[in-house]
Amino acid sequence: MRRNYETLIRRFPYAERLKPSEWGGLGLWELSYTKGALILHELHKRTGDDFYEILKRLVEAESVDFERFREIVRDVAGIEISV
Repeated sequence: MRRNYETLIRRFPYAERLKPSEWGGLGLWELSYTKGALILHELHKRTGDDFYEILKRLVEAESVDFERFREIVRDVAGIEISV
C-alpha cells in the first residue's frame, strides 16, 4: 500500500499539498483510497485487537469528525494520534 501511495505522489507531486477531500475532484481518486487504506492498516498495527473495538464505535457513532475519531482511539487504545 505504501508503495502505491508513494508511486502516485511521484506521478502527481502537487497532490501532497492538497487536502484529501480535493483529490477526487482532480481525478486522483486512487490516491485517496490508497491513503485511506494505508491509514487504517497503520492504525491496526498500532492498536492490535483494539482496532476492532475502534471500528465498532466509529460505526455506532452518529457522526465522526477528526476530533471524535481521536477521542475514540484514545479511549479504546490509549494512543494519541495527530494530523
